[in-house]
Amino acid sequence: MARLLVLTITESSEELQRRLQHETDARQQERLQMLYWLKQGLVHSRPQIAQLLHCNESTITRWLNAYRQRGLQQLLAVKTPPGAARIILRRRFGELPAGLEERIRQLSPPQIEALAEALLDFTALEEVFAWLERSS
Repeated sequence: MARLLVLTITESSEELQRRLQHETDARQQERLQMLYWLKQGLVHSRPQIAQLLHCNESTITRWLNAYRQRGLQQLLAVKTPPGAARIILRRRFGELPAGLEERIRQLSPPQIEALAEALLDFTALEEVFAWLERSS
């Protein structure tokens, strides 16, 4: 039998539910859903949460540790691998101008995804700069 999970959730059920309803990022929705279920007493163990969210138990452990250490802000700090867009850019256009990689690192996860998709149509590096200007 799995150990019961003990976690003090400082946010109210109402706040978690409101955030969950308005969140558009699926990764953040999963994390909020986990907290909501725990706050409501609907789940009691890591394996149970992992099964319901279709993810690995180690992922749940990482999320719980992030929440314990710094609360909701740390839990919702979704890290997106920023390397994919830079790899595609380097492969397509060679060495990148100074500052371009830093501008890409500052993009939000949805912006990185949009850039990666847009890169499929770009034929010149100038199009990347134009896209960044429009998206920033």
